Amino acid sequence: MAERLSFDVLVVGSGASGLAAAVSAERAGARVGLVTKGALQSCNSAKAQGGIQAAFGDDDSPEQHAEDVWQSSHETADRSLVEILTGEAPDAIHWLEEHGVEFTRENGGYRLARCGGATRKRLLQVGDRTGHAITAGLRDAFTSSSGEAMPNSPLVGLEPAENGWVATCKRKNGDELVIEAGAVVLAARVEGDGVELSVSDEGPGFPPDFAEQAFDRFSRADEARSHGGSGLGLAIVDLITRAHGGRAEVRNREGGGAVVSLWLPTVAAEAKAVNPAAKLGAT
Repeated sequence: MAERLSFDVLVVGSGASGLAAAVSAERAGARVGLVTKGALQSCNSAKAQGGIQAAFGDDDSPEQHAEDVWQSSHETADRSLVEILTGEAPDAIHWLEEHGVEFTRENGGYRLARCGGATRKRLLQVGDRTGHAITAGLRDAFTSSSGEAMPNSPLVGLEPAENGWVATCKRKNGDELVIEAGAVVLAARVEGDGVELSVSDEGPGFPPDFAEQAFDRFSRADEARSHGGSGLGLAIVDLITRAHGGRAEVRNREGGGAVVSLWLPTVAAEAKAVNPAAKLGAT
């Protein structure tokens, strides 16, 4: 029999964004659960070495930071979102420090470096292990809180319910875990110049020859024909994804089940695609 749990917020993924969401929700008084497909400390964020940017220099400001981001995106970014990002960046640094992240300092202040696309020195680092330090600090903050971590429990199903969502996870030993949550936060995986989000099930999978026509309009796998439907669902997903410069793929999962993956480019990747000089590597 499947184990059943209930939370106000369920976070899927233990990278920096997932951990930050989990810690913030728990601090706000929510009952928080966090599930991961592997170990809690296994994430791409921990591998990041470069650093994190915020305007702390005497000759810098959030407005100048926003202008640099805007120009670096070849004016393709959403300016209002950029201004929120750069305006809240200093507070985000202080918030990380409150959770144990110790940024490298010198001469009584932060050691600031200048990175590509920046007109000022604003890169903060923790040696060359910035991502590791950030995720370690947030992970310690969450595991010492009232939140519940469930590692090695990949998400295999997510369905809307009357009061939120019902998530189904599969534990490493094969046992099923059913979680009811008012809200679910999905932390996407970084893949190349974009992010990837995958949804899988425990069904029979796609027929062998279905992948080539999966995104054609009115195309349905044989097993679906007896269950109604117009065969437009995946076609619409593919259309929307391609309209944003991304791609959609379907495949069968090893051991059974179907997987639908969406890949969407980051702002930097979109700018590279639309700017001929960037495509040729010109500066």
